[in-house]
Amino acid sequence: MAAGMLKRVRRRAEAVLATPAAQAPLASGLAWHLRRAFEATEWQVEGRDGLARDAAQGPVILALWHGRLMCAARFWDTSWGPLTTLTSQQYPGRLAGQAFRRFGLPTVAMHDRRTNRSESLALARAMRSGMSIGVAVDGPLGPARVAKTVPLDWSRLTGAPIWCVGFSMTRFRQLSSWDNLLVPKAGGSGLLLYRRWGVAQKGQPSDDMRADLEAALNEVTDAADLRLGHLAPLP
Repeated sequence: MAAGMLKRVRRRAEAVLATPAAQAPLASGLAWHLRRAFEATEWQVEGRDGLARDAAQGPVILALWHGRLMCAARFWDTSWGPLTTLTSQQYPGRLAGQAFRRFGLPTVAMHDRRTNRSESLALARAMRSGMSIGVAVDGPLGPARVAKTVPLDWSRLTGAPIWCVGFSMTRFRQLSSWDNLLVPKAGGSGLLLYRRWGVAQKGQPSDDMRADLEAALNEVTDAADLRLGHLAPLP
């Protein structure tokens, strides 16, 4: 009986902690940490002008690995237009979504194990009106660095080009999570690389495009690590 009561109390506590009101202080703290880290970092950026030109023509899709998700607060210039990041309904995804909103980036929480028909239709309408999106290609549950077809599906549906984002820093902490999440620290150097992958073509096999996008995203991510002086690409 006592064990059952403890389980109920724990579930209730977890439900309370998962509410937006309970997450708000943590999200504010995370946003403050990221802003401080980014402002105290010396940045190099490549490919920005090309991305800006594409964004001026219509929506784009930014693709990155889930382990570099924290750069979402840094990789988009809101003068290019609106951008929505896709996050998970899981606790970390909702927390990250609240933090990103403090940088002017709205989020859409997608379900992890069921269809997202209503969310997808609403997002498709938003993209046709000029909304760009940012997607962690191996999220929300992994495996790490195994691309899913989500950005390809959106590109095929809307005609939006996919841009791969490589992100690395010299000062960071890497968590022992499934994605080896890189959390920036203040100071040191940072590098953002934007590389245009292109538009997913109708009729081309999804497996071939998925493998090609995965390779391109690995290439740009590893290049960012190596160019900042890491002896090998970070996991």
